Amino acid sequence: MFASIFQSLTALLLAGVFCYLIFVSERWREQKAKQQVLVGVVFGILVILLGMDAYLLAPLNVSVSAEAGPLILAGYLGGVFGVATAGVCGAVFAYFSGDELPAIPMIMSLAIPTMGLTIRYLFPPKDWPVIPPRTISYMLIGFGALFIVPILIGGALIQHGNGYLIAVRISSVIAAVGAASIILTWQIVNLAAHFAR
Repeated sequence: MFASIFQSLTALLLAGVFCYLIFVSERWREQKAKQQVLVGVVFGILVILLGMDAYLLAPLNVSVSAEAGPLILAGYLGGVFGVATAGVCGAVFAYFSGDELPAIPMIMSLAIPTMGLTIRYLFPPKDWPVIPPRTISYMLIGFGALFIVPILIGGALIQHGNGYLIAVRISSVIAAVGAASIILTWQIVNLAAHFAR
């Protein structure tokens, strides 16, 4: 588990370096659409890397990783391009990951960046790519609300024991790791944006 955490932190920091390069580049500074595509690509690759380092949570061997931060920020910073790139990368990886219930991580891989995109439209970034704390609080609330779906679907599909109780326990762990990932990724991206100025 410690190795998985260390590798995830390293991958998040590496993504911060790539975000810095995107933000600082004179070539792309005035081309927001290209910056958004590149942010989506960086976060899409990061989602795959984080998925490869996922910790398997018993009893169903569900993957737990820090993908939530890159996914939701891909939607917020990358717009539609970010959702398309990172969300599809996450969904395709989830399909081939070998989870017992692959539909749930596939749905979440598309829903999380879509939540980021929704928050982008409700609270547009005034100083892109800097993300204010208030916006992160909305992201965390929206992210938490998304777990209603896996609890309902997972609870109905888990055949042994109390399916809904198992789904709530697993979802709670994944939500806590995801919330930490969102906060950490936000801090890394804001630092990258600060140093790029």
